Amino acid sequence: MGNTNFEVRQTTYPASADEESVRARLNRRRELIIPDFYTQLVVDGRCFIASNAAMETAEDIGRLGTYLGTEPAICIDVPSGTTMEPLEVVLRQGGTVANATFDVMLTVDDAVRITSGTAVTPRNYLINATEPRTSACTIKKQSEAGTNLVTSDNNEENTFFHALLPADIDALEGGHVTWTARENIAPIIVGPGAMLVYAFVATAEPQFFWHIIWAEYPTVSMV
Repeated sequence: MGNTNFEVRQTTYPASADEESVRARLNRRRELIIPDFYTQLVVDGRCFIASNAAMETAEDIGRLGTYLGTEPAICIDVPSGTTMEPLEVVLRQGGTVANATFDVMLTVDDAVRITSGTAVTPRNYLINATEPRTSACTIKKQSEAGTNLVTSDNNEENTFFHALLPADIDALEGGHVTWTARENIAPIIVGPGAMLVYAFVATAEPQFFWHIIWAEYPTVSMV
């Protein structure tokens, strides 16, 4: 406990210039300490979460019908000066889908896209009464009955994940979609930009329990 050569820092780390000698983080047996990268982002207060507002009720978001670029279920706009990295997207179908294949797509774009929708307030994933920082991103969701979440397609939009769920999903078992940066290469959105979540099915509007977790950094720190 009294060894001054052993130091653990949790919330801040010094940055060093190129070619500068630096100290490695070691434990008392001189073993190199490498914190889990994503856990450290949470400890640093750089991660945020958004989810369905009523925890016990699946939300009617997504599109009843075939794909339409202007009707994503959820969109996160990333402003200029902020860099965003998606870490996890989980969608759990809470209703019944019969006689149709269920599609889920995750896309990224190089422009902000939101023009309508219902706002969702992100929380810092470092759960505390006083959050270390608030999200710079805007996140909104859209019900089938509402105005289109975005007004136009964008030629720079790219799909980085696509899942097809089987037909005849019942309300008890549901259909589950999980994307995680621990298993896939995550896109990095240097704002302005957007991440969009599409969910569509021909016979019924999707009903989701959902959450999205992402990290944010000042863009200057990514250069």
